[in-house]
Amino acid sequence: MSMPSDHKDEGFAGTLRNLHLTDIIQMCCLSVTTLGIRVMKDEKEGEIIIRDGDIVHSQVGNITGEEAFYTIMCWKSGNFESIDVDPSSPKTIQRHYQFLIMEAARRMDEKDESREVGTREEKLRVMIVDDSSVMSRILTATFTAEGDIDVVGVARNGEEALEMIDAVKPDLITLDMNMPVMDGKSALKHIMIKTPCPVVIMSNVGSATQNTVMKFLELGAVDFMSKPVKNESILIQQEMIVKRLHRAAKGRINLFRRTQPPPVVPQDKKKAIGNVGFDSLVVVNAGAGAHSYVIHLLADICKEIDSGLIALQTLPPQLVHSLPDYYNQRCSYQVESVEERTKLVSNTCFLMSNGVPVNVETGAEGYFLLPGKSMNSITSNNDQFLTDLAEHYHGEIFMLLLSGAEIGQLEGLKRIRENSGTIIIQERDTCMIRDPLDIVSKEKMVDMEVKVNEMASLLKKMIQSSGD
Repeated sequence: MSMPSDHKDEGFAGTLRNLHLTDIIQMCCLSVTTLGIRVMKDEKEGEIIIRDGDIVHSQVGNITGEEAFYTIMCWKSGNFESIDVDPSSPKTIQRHYQFLIMEAARRMDEKDESREVGTREEKLRVMIVDDSSVMSRILTATFTAEGDIDVVGVARNGEEALEMIDAVKPDLITLDMNMPVMDGKSALKHIMIKTPCPVVIMSNVGSATQNTVMKFLELGAVDFMSKPVKNESILIQQEMIVKRLHRAAKGRINLFRRTQPPPVVPQDKKKAIGNVGFDSLVVVNAGAGAHSYVIHLLADICKEIDSGLIALQTLPPQLVHSLPDYYNQRCSYQVESVEERTKLVSNTCFLMSNGVPVNVETGAEGYFLLPGKSMNSITSNNDQFLTDLAEHYHGEIFMLLLSGAEIGQLEGLKRIRENSGTIIIQERDTCMIRDPLDIVSKEKMVDMEVKVNEMASLLKKMIQSSGD
């Protein structure tokens, strides 16, 4: 590795072996050095820029910033060399280098643990059901890239899938919605009756209406994900899709209960939109295994109390933006998706996707939600949003965590609690995906653990009690 210097005739040039990239980066940061590093692995190439001891920029393909840094640091091997640092290069990374190195180490450990469990006999066994042979090949390549998933069967329609299930015994099925011979909805009904297995609906968001998607979730699908798309980072999509497949595969299907949507609320029964001066804010955070229950919880909250209400879901942003029409029919609050700078008022439910970064701003007219550009369809950004919310909102915050909730690194939840917020989790024995709630409980951050259908009445009592 050749080390740069302010004077071209000073310094050393040479090769370093058996030295980890982490050691090089830490050494440069501790010595307040400026260094550009180009890293190569197979046909992939990325760069990390250190300026005056701070990691300020990283890039891999179309990925920039922290995610690019973590992607590079998770490569197990490769080559690197020094490059010149352009003084005008962008600053895409804000966090301290120690946090970045520790987070990279944590992600590497997660991958190692996953691979350790995923021996040849213990790899996650996935069956793909999709009528497009091209998409099946893309999904196969995406699922198997990390080495801990085996695609054990590919079916072109629901009928083929039902004939194949007993032979391949999948741990999880990815199911397209629209197929010839037997479509996804019919196939899902048969799967849940004949051979219950975690099912993830994987379809193009553009072809999925909110009513159709909600019907699949009500029939027993654990999660919904959009198919990989060319205009987004393949590496980020691949990493997050694999992560969510592993999570969905843990779904305890025996706990699933078919649900019917709440009754339609007549327009004359809907509450008037409130104002900016409200004393309590409820944040519902729901993930895999909980999507079909969210509408019931929101309807109950809207009926029982008058407050601010935000619902976070691990669903693609495009789908969340279409959900207000579905939710508005069944909630006595006005329901809106957050697509632009939006004033936060009471008696209104604001829907948000974990795939969109949202900031909170305090102004003379109250609180505002400011969505940024969608990172991708499946990345969580809860830590930043909840931290922002804790800093700006001065009333009581009630955080409700349901099955499969995205909890990030717990930074946001910690800030909520530090600001006297209350964290209530779904009773874990009723969760299809309980792992995230186990983590929050282990960190002793849970105030109460209750069934979903008891949350609204509990909130009513707590809010009334605090107002007395």
